[in-house]
This record gives sequence, C-alpha cells and structure tokens, in this order.
Amino acid sequence: MTTTYHAVEADMLPLAFASSDLHRSFCDSLNMVPGLRTDVPELAWHYDEPGSPDWASTIERTRLVSARTRKVLEPLLSPADSVQWLPATLTTSGGECLTYWVMHFPAAFDPYDPVATVRGPSGLAMPGTEVLSAARIAGHEIFAPPQQVDTVFVTERVINAMRDNGLTGWIAELMPTTA
Repeated sequence: MTTTYHAVEADMLPLAFASSDLHRSFCDSLNMVPGLRTDVPELAWHYDEPGSPDWASTIERTRLVSARTRKVLEPLLSPADSVQWLPATLTTSGGECLTYWVMHFPAAFDPYDPVATVRGPSGLAMPGTEVLSAARIAGHEIFAPPQQVDTVFVTERVINAMRDNGLTGWIAELMPTTA
C-alpha cells in the first residue's frame, strides 16, 4: 500500500500578530537554521479577530499551533520524525491568553525527489514543482522541508486525525510522490 502525503499550512485568515518585535529574528532563524533551540525567548502573538484557530496564521509564517493540535499530532510522530515543541501564547481579541506551540523541525531534511523536483539557483525547490521522494520520506508521518517556512508534510493518517478531531485554521494539498 502506498502512503499518501499532504502539504499542510495555515489558511492565512486572519493573521496573528507578534506581541513584540523581540522574537522576530528568532522566528526567522527557526525557518532558516536547523538545530535544537535551548535559549527560547518569550513567543507571543495576539489575534485581533474573534476566535482562536488550532493552526494560527502569523505574519512571520511561523508554525503556530494550539495545545489541542499538539495533543493530536504528537502521538502520531514516528521515530523518524523530529519536532521540537516551543512554548508560545496566543492572546485572543477578548483578552484570553491561550497556550500555543511553535512546531520547530530541528533536523535538516530534504524530502524532495532530486530528479523530478525543479530547483532554483539557491537550491530550494521551485514552488509548484515539488515532488516528494518516496525513498527519502519512508517512515515519516510529520516533517517539514528546509527553509519552507510554514509548510508541514503529513500522511493521510495524520490528515484524518486532524479532521476527526475538528482542528481548525489549516488547508491541505495532496503532494505528488515518486514511486
């Protein structure tokens, strides 16, 4: 049986705004530099709109997810997956301060097929040309490509768990995968 994968990201409506500029450079480094983080600044966002989606869109395009999302995803991680959950808060428009988490992927991992994926001058996959390598992603349930700031790839099993648990604020697209 072939495993299918989806690209998941925040639906971008509405945006959560950083509560301070202090952690912007930290968020940029999460997206661009692999490795575990030990000196984590206070990570906080606020929502000007009503509600609190489980997968929150941020201006920094950080993978900001609710405690409920972590509770759904964490048990589905495989031994091959590497996620560091960084504590964060999201303050709602009503002033409620909620526990959220930034999903950081500390291990550099290129999931793309080297022949089928078109790469730009920087070596990054060109948008719209990404094809996952079945050999490279075998055994993974949840992973992220390097320097793609808000995308997470997940298996059909993970998508089903997200749907079954009614997680909000995300969109998914089926990803082409080599045989």
